[in-house]
Parts: sequence; C-alpha cells; structure tokens
Amino acid sequence: MKKALILGMLVILPLCCKSKKEILFCEGVSPEGKGMQCGMTFSTGEVTALVSLKENFDVESLQVKIFEHKKHKDELLESHTITVKPDGRSANTNLSFYNEGTFRVTIIGKEEKEIARGEIKIIDTY
Repeated sequence: MKKALILGMLVILPLCCKSKKEILFCEGVSPEGKGMQCGMTFSTGEVTALVSLKENFDVESLQVKIFEHKKHKDELLESHTITVKPDGRSANTNLSFYNEGTFRVTIIGKEEKEIARGEIKIIDTY
C-alpha cells in the first residue's frame, strides 16, 4: 500500500507542479539570437541572460531581479526593466557581476508572476 501511494505521488507531482523556464547565461548572442558560450559559471564581468518561452510575453516590459545568495537568505541586489514585444517569446539582457558569489536571476512578467529563473556562479579569475 505504501509503495503504491509513493508511486502515485511520484507520477502526479510533476504533472501538477509547473516548472519555471530556466534562464540561459551566455557570453553573448549571435545575430540569430542564439546564446554563445553558455554555462552556469563565469568570471567577473558582463554576462548575457536569455529567456525563451513557449507562449507570448503578453506585456511590453519584463522585470529582471538579481539576488545574491547569503548565508540564511537571498538579498536583492538589483532590479531593472527590459522592453519586449507583447507577441515576443524570447528576450535577452546584459548583466554585470563584479563580485564573486552565487546569484539567482528571476524574470517577472504578466500579472507580476515569475516566468523564468536561473542561478549563476561568479568567480574572480584575476
């Protein structure tokens, strides 16, 4: 009985929990809009964040929030807005990271809901 219950939960849980789209972190964007040299760990400096959705944004701007992981909670470091086309499905923005650490980037869209999130680690290689 316990095994059947656990198995049922494992099947149902992914169906009822809609996952957020991941943000792709890259060193740049090609003319076609594809990320170039993407990853999760970068040295200090500029990084391009790309987000692509299956549905339209349905808004004219998205809010980008950058949080730094601290010992017991994430601290909001920066927030800015990027302009998008309401019928668009992809966007990118440049982010500046000049301190080492682990950061969470979230994209807020229609109705103030989070539409994407990603985590990036910054190391100082100099």
